[in-house]
Amino acid sequence: MKLTKEQNDILENVKTSELLKILAKAGSGKTFISQEIVKQENPKRGLYFAFNKAIVMEGKAKFPHNIECRTIHSLALKHANLTIDNFSYHNIKEDMRYDDKKSIIDSMNKFYSSGSINPKEFFKDYLGDEYLVNITLSYIQKMMKGKIPATFGLVMKYFHILLALGKIKVEYDMVILDEAGDTTEVILEIFKLIDSPKKIMLGDCVASSTRIKTDIGWITSASLYRRLNKGEMIQAYTMKSDNTFTYNKFVQPKRKVYEKDLLKVKTVIGEVTTTYDHRYLTVDGYKRGYELEIGDLLCSIDKDSQFSTSKIEDIINIPYKAKRNKLYVYDFGVEDTHNFICSNKAQKIDASGGLVIHNCYQNIYTFTHTVDGFEYFKDIGDTLSLTKSFRVSNDIAEYIQDFAQENIDEDFIFEGVEREIEENSTCYITRTNSELINTMKMLRDDGVESFNSIRPLDEIFEFSLAMITASSGSKLSPKIYSKYKYLTTEYRKYNKDKKFKGDYFKWLKDSFSKDKEITSTVSLIKSLGSENMFELKQSFKELQNSKSNIHLGTAFVTKGLEYDVVHIGNDLSRTITRILDKNKDKRTKDDYTELLLYYVAASRARHKLYNRV
Repeated sequence: MKLTKEQNDILENVKTSELLKILAKAGSGKTFISQEIVKQENPKRGLYFAFNKAIVMEGKAKFPHNIECRTIHSLALKHANLTIDNFSYHNIKEDMRYDDKKSIIDSMNKFYSSGSINPKEFFKDYLGDEYLVNITLSYIQKMMKGKIPATFGLVMKYFHILLALGKIKVEYDMVILDEAGDTTEVILEIFKLIDSPKKIMLGDCVASSTRIKTDIGWITSASLYRRLNKGEMIQAYTMKSDNTFTYNKFVQPKRKVYEKDLLKVKTVIGEVTTTYDHRYLTVDGYKRGYELEIGDLLCSIDKDSQFSTSKIEDIINIPYKAKRNKLYVYDFGVEDTHNFICSNKAQKIDASGGLVIHNCYQNIYTFTHTVDGFEYFKDIGDTLSLTKSFRVSNDIAEYIQDFAQENIDEDFIFEGVEREIEENSTCYITRTNSELINTMKMLRDDGVESFNSIRPLDEIFEFSLAMITASSGSKLSPKIYSKYKYLTTEYRKYNKDKKFKGDYFKWLKDSFSKDKEITSTVSLIKSLGSENMFELKQSFKELQNSKSNIHLGTAFVTKGLEYDVVHIGNDLSRTITRILDKNKDKRTKDDYTELLLYYVAASRARHKLYNRV
């Protein structure tokens, strides 16, 4: 197979790079290029790890025996010998309000995913209240000492702490981290602390919209990126060290993601929105955004493209929580200099001046509380991109691009390939486990001989069967008791409320009306009947076959996988249709998450995509 220029660039760069960051579109061959890297570098002992188990299982099937493939949880468990169980507010024995218990649980989860190794300082900052801090610390310490079962989150954090304090040493000749664009600080810190001479990060990326002054006028970052990758010879209007301006060639554009507060700087001639640590050129030299003050003189160009200065009239903080937009950082290298002329405002060529800033820019939407590893490690390593999808057909790529440009990012580009249609593998992708069960029943009733559930059937049925057990007043099994104890608590409340009109399932649906998992599970049980659920599970087990060419999974577990044919689940299609019926200015962050989830599901398809919205 002939490699593309992007792939060859990566293989050449990895020879000398200690940290190589690869930004990749869906289907652009992350696994393939990883295999090529392993084949070329031939490490004696390598590690490939990710959060998603399905991606890791695919890695096990494709990487040679010298590459150890693990989820981050299994990697942590290998080195931190702790017993695993759930921990919820029901496990907090102290007599306190539910809100306080919830604060403790929230703070624990924040700590587990953070880069901190000092729980006392972290909880002091997060909780403030000394009593709550001490209670939280007591449970954390009990978990670490093995006095009570630890959560998966705690195991990861404990592994992180052991590495950071030098209590253990983990060594590999090569380490590959997948899903690096949508991860947590603790995973990135673990990645950093593993001892290896060669590290590789794989992740996804999308576009941005700041305008940059070039030799052919003002162009958005996204348009500029596309045109450069098509081979157009566009040059940046840049400021040299002697304060003169010239046009220089763009080299190797990069893209990252940023999820913190934004900084908007306003001057007489215009305004620019950047990250707080972005560098601006002032008459006193470079200053980071957080160092700027009203009255500072920024270097700029006027409408006649002459060097000038522009006084800062206002500096505005755009809080991360208050904005819908996600900050996508564009990084354009330029020969001999890294200064750009840019502006947030749409401008005609040379219609007005712009400000001089350094390297990278601007924003789109936000949907997640995770961090982007490419932004986290922005100041170290080398970044290269894979922009062409080899997975999807041109028809599906065009559909996904239209959907994304209309609902996610107007500058989103997704290119497919012309390929011969095959139907060797089919996957049904849903939003919830409840819809998975409905789909399995449909396939069984249609007479399929076998199917492969990507997640174990015991896990898929666990919640619905626990709910049925609780509805009869029976005790939950010890294995799942701590996880679903609240179901029995709700049953006792339901039993005591003599005025409530309806059964236990209606009680749950009314009490947790915004919880999709609970409401969809109640609907499933009411539709299929409590008495039939156990029989259904057994009949599905008889059909389960890991070698079947029919697969089933939620959009969460199929991320990173690919199939010839994909059927979008009714629950996901209904959710997306509801969102599309809304005015765009009424859509929420949760709505945007669902739109991204649909993109993930749709981009699993190579040849055919059914039940499109």
